[in-house]
Amino acid sequence: MKRFLLILFVCSYSLGFGQSKWTSSAYLDLISNSSGVYTYYDSQGKVKETSLEKGAYELVYNIDYKIFNKFTIGALTSYNRYTVNSNTSSLKIGSGIKFFYTKDKYHYLTLQYGYSVPFDKKVLKEGHQIKIGQYFDITQILGMRLLIGLSYNYDFLYLNKDILFGSRIENNKKPSFKTNSIGISLGVKF
Repeated sequence: MKRFLLILFVCSYSLGFGQSKWTSSAYLDLISNSSGVYTYYDSQGKVKETSLEKGAYELVYNIDYKIFNKFTIGALTSYNRYTVNSNTSSLKIGSGIKFFYTKDKYHYLTLQYGYSVPFDKKVLKEGHQIKIGQYFDITQILGMRLLIGLSYNYDFLYLNKDILFGSRIENNKKPSFKTNSIGISLGVKF
């Protein structure tokens, strides 16, 4: 897994420079849930739901290729850490599209999909995220553009462990956690 990440980073880094159609960026996303629903099953197998509002943070790297004058497609990877449980962190791999609505600045709207692969399968089985965001080019620092952003995130996580009561799931009915959240990003464009 470490080799795969190293190869992905080196290839993305080398493609990002020397070609005007390629750009790359890195972000820190701080995410606050506006609503979270934890769905689980009791000992009789009945569905139970409870409200659970927790946050998360992500370290994101993406590389984009300009396909039209105002559009790019891209690949992304990130390290996600959910504050629901200390063991719920994952590697997210996904893709997205960006629409640049100004000519002189790096302001854009984005739509992204990411698939989360957990580091510890005891708690998290897998996850999916859809992100809609607005990002702004603020200034130039050390030859890189400083970016800030605001995003809406919808996450759906399949779990292998009951995160509220700490028990392993013995039946075939797995709990899940879905959230609607708002994220604030700070990043740089290389």
